[in-house]
Amino acid sequence: MAGRPPAKIITDHFKQLDKLENKSNRWYYACKYCGPDGPGTRIENRDNKPLKHLIDPIKCPLAPQSARNAARTYLASKASELLPDPIGGSMASVPETVSLEDDPDATNVVVQHPSKVLKRPSGTLLGYVDPALTAGQQERANVKLFR
Repeated sequence: MAGRPPAKIITDHFKQLDKLENKSNRWYYACKYCGPDGPGTRIENRDNKPLKHLIDPIKCPLAPQSARNAARTYLASKASELLPDPIGGSMASVPETVSLEDDPDATNVVVQHPSKVLKRPSGTLLGYVDPALTAGQQERANVKLFR
């Protein structure tokens, strides 16, 4: 087998079958829980299909809950790597406490960020923390906006 080895979660819960008859270098897998006549007897290893099979209790009713949880955790970790960083840098650059200007109504706002620092592509505002404004801050923002 050439190329990247399959993830450990795939080898733990699926048995490798034959290679696809194209140049994709992908393999078919069989679910270890479905049995020889179940729906998971021949799953192409692309687009996380084996893990999606394992998560679905209708497609794979005999899979233990620990296997389902492991597959969900693995898919969630892959998805979090693809999320963009709202600030444009790493999440480590976000301070613990942000002081809002010299407004007497303002208090210190605590910004919560994930404990695991991920480098993500920038460009969108997903995950941007927008704290509520006090009455004084709102008034000052309106003055600046409508000048």
